[in-house]
Amino acid sequence: MIISFISGWTRDAQKEHFFRLPEGVNRDFFKRHIDEATPRNLCLEKAVLAETIYGARGLGADRVIVQRAAVLKLAYAVKTMKEVFDLKTAVGRIKTVRDEEIRRRLVEFVATEPSETAWRSFCETFTQRRKNGTTGSVIKTVTVNVGEAKEYIDMSKDGSGAWRKAKRA
Repeated sequence: MIISFISGWTRDAQKEHFFRLPEGVNRDFFKRHIDEATPRNLCLEKAVLAETIYGARGLGADRVIVQRAAVLKLAYAVKTMKEVFDLKTAVGRIKTVRDEEIRRRLVEFVATEPSETAWRSFCETFTQRRKNGTTGSVIKTVTVNVGEAKEYIDMSKDGSGAWRKAKRA
């Protein structure tokens, strides 16, 4: 408000002592107008998105949202701000693994009720099996189903499938 009353000549350092506001424009004038003003946001806040970008498999109603997950972390749950080894969590998360062969092998191992040390050792040596029976590369991550497509939106500019969802409050 003050800037609207200042004329161009007031920027001249030689005349700074001559500046006066018009008659009736004083501290009370500004206070009355500011007290009556109701501030409002002119631009809305961006939606807070989860930091993870998801993928999608399938089309239409059969579309499923997927994510890569570390095999080792499948058996860990966050409890009281700490990651804790938990076989119940492992059983639930292993059911969401998309590859049937990998899921079967993980289910078989978890059924033996391993200790945390045994689980870590298994994950370090968990490898692909080639058709000729030899071992392949170590499987460090797997693709898991995480939800239905209705909760997610494709935020990619080129339609390549960078699926996102709102961050949980």
